[in-house]
Amino acid sequence: MITFNGGQCQLNLNSKCTHLIITKPEGTAMRHEGSIRIVTPDWIVDSVRSRGRCEEGLYHPRLLILPKPRSPTPPPPPPPPSFQ
Repeated sequence: MITFNGGQCQLNLNSKCTHLIITKPEGTAMRHEGSIRIVTPDWIVDSVRSRGRCEEGLYHPRLLILPKPRSPTPPPPPPPPSFQ
């Protein structure tokens, strides 16, 4: 989608990179905050749809509402005592 619309992709981050696309605000990618625009994949899709570059600040991964991890399922309660 990026190259089809005139952009370039690369796997290595260097001085030619203008945007860093990540899905979660965690890990080593966040060390680059301030030196490169960090956005979610939605920024690419919305920019293509609007036929222009969308505002990057609206697509920062820190704005994502991520689901909370599920806690382990508690064991079922013991069966009631049987009176015979």
